Amino acid sequence: MHKAYIFLCHIPKTLKIDEATLQEKLFGYRIKNGFTYLEVAKKIVLDKSTIAKFERNGGFKIETQEKIEKYFLNMN
Repeated sequence: MHKAYIFLCHIPKTLKIDEATLQEKLFGYRIKNGFTYLEVAKKIVLDKSTIAKFERNGGFKIETQEKIEKYFLNMN
């Protein structure tokens, strides 16, 4: 389904993305802009598997979270 969301650049309201968490914010940003894991990973300078794990709330290092937070801060 994620590929369909990326193709449409749209997240259905039924998916209920809570962008209060960094994982959901990253997921929403990626889908709304039609980015793949690889494209976001290049922007943040991380591996695409790290981005995927982070979105799924998998194991990640604090440095990963800090890089993602810094990326979003620099966007504003």
